[in-house]
This record gives sequence, structure tokens and C-alpha cells, in this order.
Amino acid sequence: MPRSLRLGLSLALLLAPACSPAPATPVPPASDALREFTATVQLANDPHGKQFHGVLLQPDDGEAWVVSYQPEPWLAAFADQRVRVTGEPYTPEGQALLRPHLRVHTLALVDPSRALTAPFVISVGPEKSLRGTFTDEPGDEPHRVFTVEGGATYQLANAPDDARPGQPQQIVAREVELAPQGARHDGPTLWVLAIQ
Repeated sequence: MPRSLRLGLSLALLLAPACSPAPATPVPPASDALREFTATVQLANDPHGKQFHGVLLQPDDGEAWVVSYQPEPWLAAFADQRVRVTGEPYTPEGQALLRPHLRVHTLALVDPSRALTAPFVISVGPEKSLRGTFTDEPGDEPHRVFTVEGGATYQLANAPDDARPGQPQQIVAREVELAPQGARHDGPTLWVLAIQ
């Protein structure tokens, strides 16, 4: 078989799974133990809409890890930045890219002074499910908070459209640390990933 045909077939096999990506938030079975490494966050961008549109972590040495099949906003805050990451490798179900996959546990900028874009996130903690209520706080700078049932009140790094202030809601979120230029209010801060 001619070399150019072999290269073309190899490229087609590598890219073919990207045409039908796995779900944006896979819930695969756990595989290996938690890993910790340094990497650069890469947002894939295909203007023609036929390739991978997600987020990769490119370690200093080794193959890139797929961490999302969509450009998740909380990950976009780290675009092109070097980060320390802990995560759990997994094997996605169904069609997926032929790359290793990682479920991110924690992620933090190697150099926190590099938090250059709003909302100036410098680290994120593990994903957690919380039940509580969104409330609009009055004052010179009105803002929305989330109070966990029987617990803490959190500032919000993002403003979810489907929040219903005053009504109990179940959320999936990550606690984030903001750089001083991003922290407008005191207290712990959440990045809301989903309202269930």
C-alpha cells in the first residue's frame, strides 16, 4: 500500500471518532487511582464544526488527556495556562477519541499571578452535589449567593440562567479560588456546573 494512502487511512481512523463525540459529561466507571501532574490546558477549536471541540490537558511529557468534549466555561478560564491537576483516568463508554481520558478532581494555576481573564479563577476543587437556595443579596453591589441547606453561604463565580431565587434547588458545583482582582465579596465561592 502506498505510503500516502497509509497516512491518509491512519489520519481518518484517528479523526473518525471525533465526528460523533461521547457525551459532554460522561459518567464512566472508575479505573485507575488518582494521578497528579503538570499540564497546559488546550481548548480545541474547529471553525468547520466537524472535529473535536473540547478541552485537553497536555502534560509536559506525554500524551494529551481528554477532559471534556465541550469547551466548558470553568475550564476556559485556564486556557493556554500551565496547571497542576489531579484526576482519575477512565475509559469512556461508546464512541470517543483515541486518547486517554481524565476526570478532573482538582486544578490550579502553576503561577496564580497568570489569572488574566475574568472571573480570574486560580484553582478549582472537586465536583460536588449541593442542595440549597439562591438568594439575591442587596447592597452597593447587588449579587446572588447560594446557601446550602443547614450550611454555608457561597459567593458565585458564574451566574446560572436557570437559578430560581428563593426556591430550594439541587446543584452540581466546584468550589473555586479567585485571584484578588476577581474576588468582589468575602467568603467561599462556587462555580455552578449544573442545576438539576
